Amino acid sequence: MKIFILRIVLLISLCSTTLTGHAQTAPDSLAEQKTIRLAGADICRQLEVEDKKKPLSKLSKDEAQQLFVRLTMISAANNPDFMTLLTSGGGEGTRDAIKARGEEIGRQIAMWLLVNCPVGQQLFIRLGAEQLNQPQPVPLRPEEEKALRPVASALCRDLQPRIATIKALSADERQQVMVQAFEKHLKTHATQLKKVFGADIFENQDRMRDMGTKVGLQMALECPEAVMLFSDFNKTTQE
Repeated sequence: MKIFILRIVLLISLCSTTLTGHAQTAPDSLAEQKTIRLAGADICRQLEVEDKKKPLSKLSKDEAQQLFVRLTMISAANNPDFMTLLTSGGGEGTRDAIKARGEEIGRQIAMWLLVNCPVGQQLFIRLGAEQLNQPQPVPLRPEEEKALRPVASALCRDLQPRIATIKALSADERQQVMVQAFEKHLKTHATQLKKVFGADIFENQDRMRDMGTKVGLQMALECPEAVMLFSDFNKTTQE
C-alpha cells in the first residue's frame, strides 16, 4: 500500500508543479485578486467553449499548454488591467523581471482555474497524469465526493498548520511526511472507502491512483497551499 501512496503523492506533485513552479501564488493586493478572479473567469468561459469544440481530455500535453497560453493572451488583450499585471515586471522594467512576473501571474491564474473551474481542473490534472503516462482520472461521482471529502478535509487539517515547518524540510523529508499523512488518513477512512470504491481498492494500483488523485483535487479546493507542498517531488525521483 505504501508504494501505491508514494505514486499518488508523485502524481499530485506533477499536477501541483504544473501550476506552481517555485513562485508564490497568492495575489499581492485586493486589486490584483480582483484582476486574477476576472481573468480566471474569462479563461474558464473560453475553456468551456473550447471543450465543446474538442474535449480537453483529448489534448496532448503540448496542445493543452498552448491552449492555456493562447486563451491567457486573448483574455489579456480584452482586459487592460490584466495586461498591465502580466507585463508590469513587479515594478522593474527588465526583460527578465517582466518574464518572471508574467510566469508568476500565469501560475496564479492556473491555481484559480484549478479551484474554481471544473474544465480547468480536468485540464491541469490531465497535464500531471500525462507526465506519468497514466490515463486521466474519471470525474467524481456524488458518492465518491461524499466519501473522499472527509479524507481531504482531514489531510488539510493535518497539513495546513504545519505548512511553514514542512516547507523548511528537504524534498525527501517532505515526501516522507506526505506519504505518512496519506497513509494515516486513508487507513482511518478505509471502511467507507472500501464501500464506495470496492473491497480491493487498496490492492489495485490503477484504481488506487485514481482515488488518490481525486483526493488531491478535493484538497486543492479546500487547502491549495497544502497541495503546493507536493511540488518538485518528481524531480527528486529523477535525480
